[in-house]
Amino acid sequence: MKPMQILWKRLVKGGETCTRCGDTGRELETAVAKLAVALRPLGIEPVLETQEIDEAAFKANTSESNRVWIAGKPIEESVYVSCSTNQFA
Repeated sequence: MKPMQILWKRLVKGGETCTRCGDTGRELETAVAKLAVALRPLGIEPVLETQEIDEAAFKANTSESNRVWIAGKPIEESVYVSCSTNQFA
């Protein structure tokens, strides 16, 4: 199977993430499971990688938190949306 890399970045502070990021994580797991079924006949396997962003990295670039990348490109490039900022830190 050919892997389809999906990367999800989110702020983790004190071992916790915000509610919005937590919700995104659960929705991504559901979406990846559905994609796996849909893409299996095409020989493609979605692979979800999660990446923690520390507070310093978040403060340097808040838009990187709760962001999803597919095949090396931000998801908003594919669905034509803009990123919102997170006020967690």
